[in-house]
Amino acid sequence: MDEGHALLSSDNIDFELADKTSTNVVDQVKYINEFISFKYSILSRIYKIFKFLLQHAAVMDEGHALLSSDNIDFELADKTSTNVVDQAKHTNGTSKYLVVNDKNKFKWIGPFEGLKNLMNELTGKETKWSSPGGYCKLLELNEVVLQLESEDTNAACVSGNSEISINFDEEVASNESENQISSGQLNEYESLLNTVRSLEAKLESRINDLASEVHETRLELQVEKIARGNLEAEYTELASEALEIRSELDIRNLARDENEIIKSRDESISTVFNKGFLVKENASLKDENALLKQQINNYKCITSDLRTKVKDLENEKDSLVTVIKILQSEQEQHKTEALSSWNVVNRHKKSTKSRNALEQNPSGKHQRHDLQLQNQFIDLSDCESDGNESNTDISAKHGEKPRQSGDKPNQRRSGQNSRKIERRQQSKGNIQDRQSNLDERKDKSEPKATKQRQPNIVILGDSMLKHLNPRRIQQGIDQKISIKTFPGAGVDEMTHYVKPTLQKKPKHIILHIGTNDLQTKSPDALIKAVTKLGEAITQKISGIELTLSEVITRTDDLQLADKVNIYNNKLDNLCIERNWGFITHKSITKTHLNSYGLHLNQRGTTALARNIKQFLKNQSLN
Repeated sequence: MDEGHALLSSDNIDFELADKTSTNVVDQVKYINEFISFKYSILSRIYKIFKFLLQHAAVMDEGHALLSSDNIDFELADKTSTNVVDQAKHTNGTSKYLVVNDKNKFKWIGPFEGLKNLMNELTGKETKWSSPGGYCKLLELNEVVLQLESEDTNAACVSGNSEISINFDEEVASNESENQISSGQLNEYESLLNTVRSLEAKLESRINDLASEVHETRLELQVEKIARGNLEAEYTELASEALEIRSELDIRNLARDENEIIKSRDESISTVFNKGFLVKENASLKDENALLKQQINNYKCITSDLRTKVKDLENEKDSLVTVIKILQSEQEQHKTEALSSWNVVNRHKKSTKSRNALEQNPSGKHQRHDLQLQNQFIDLSDCESDGNESNTDISAKHGEKPRQSGDKPNQRRSGQNSRKIERRQQSKGNIQDRQSNLDERKDKSEPKATKQRQPNIVILGDSMLKHLNPRRIQQGIDQKISIKTFPGAGVDEMTHYVKPTLQKKPKHIILHIGTNDLQTKSPDALIKAVTKLGEAITQKISGIELTLSEVITRTDDLQLADKVNIYNNKLDNLCIERNWGFITHKSITKTHLNSYGLHLNQRGTTALARNIKQFLKNQSLN
């Protein structure tokens, strides 16, 4: 059994009819023995011939062995023993021409056409015979060569894998009558035929068993094939799942490797960035330290100047205090001397002046008060002269002689008064000199003070203006400039911060705002707030010039950088519409910013001051 096909071999079935029959029958009936041996030989040798030819012309199909021939057709699976017997009878017409001699060789006693037809049936195609010479006939197949010998030998040879010699005896054909079987022999033949039929039945049962085994084997093969197909399908499915899992694992491994690579690159980039950032930060800190050192040196110079000025003022204060003390002491002395001299004069003037005073003012109160005030600020010499004059007048009127200046009391008093007057005049000269010096200083300082009190241009803004120096911007401009910074201030806060400046009524205001508002407001909302603030300033002071400075670029946030560009464009259009001034800062780039990308470095501050100064110069020229 191999791949659903049943192979019949001579080893499985062995027709040995001689062992099944009696030796006596062969001895007694020679013809029957010849017939039985003939029958056996036919079956066995036809089987061998067909087995040989099956290698080239047999058709194997679904467990059937089909031996195509008009003489014998073995169908192992579906044919029964009756069919086998019928087929054996069918072959009698052709096999009767076959005779087996004592050497177990075939002899063909029929015509040549019968042999030709037999070979056609055996091969299943039209055979082509050739005549090499004389009576000899030759048939060449793929592996079999059948040669019909000359007329003298009357034999045919089959050569190939198995060699069969067939002798043709034409004389046997002429003596057919001698081979007639008697009635007794026919009975023996029938008994032998029954024996053959029983053997054929056994053969049929064996063939059926083989066919059933073939069928069962075929079913098992089909089941095994189906199971193998299912296993193959399951194996294919498992293989596909395994491939998917493997691909997924490969993808995960690749993702993990990629993440590790990205992480390492990020770490290296961050390290490089940190190094660069630290270098930039160090450079900016160095610049700031240098600037702070310069400012500290300036402050030191200013402090030393202030200290010298304070010392001068303290010295001046001390001198003024001493002068005031001297004046106070001298004034007290003058008061006492004036009172004493006033009493002496009154003795002589009492009658006349009191009388005149009573005549002018009967009450006498106002006149006395005038005299008192007058005596407080009139020098003693004048009073004495007046007294002398009055005394002379009085003495003249009454006919008395005036008293001589040579009187000792009057001479002594007049000498003291003259020395005091000289000292007083010297002190007054010194005071006048000092007062003139102070007046000159005040005259020099007053113009500066007036200029500082009234700046013409005021610049207001956020922390972007904190490093601007107004003196440098003011150079070359005939107007006073003041800068006020409000770190962290926006438009809403600037509305309140601008009010004290508006009270001083400057001629020109420059606003730099919006840097801190773009984080919380859109460009349109910020433009509305700036418009409202500008209108409030122009309505508060009529004729004031208003200038808006655009927001400086930034690199700390890309979204805010885009907002800055949009806001600056809208601010330019607003200034054109309202006829306000507009300062642009296109010259300030990211190289002018510090390491944080928001505030200006030293170069940026210089560029900002240059832009504002250039705008003011252009405005003054216009």
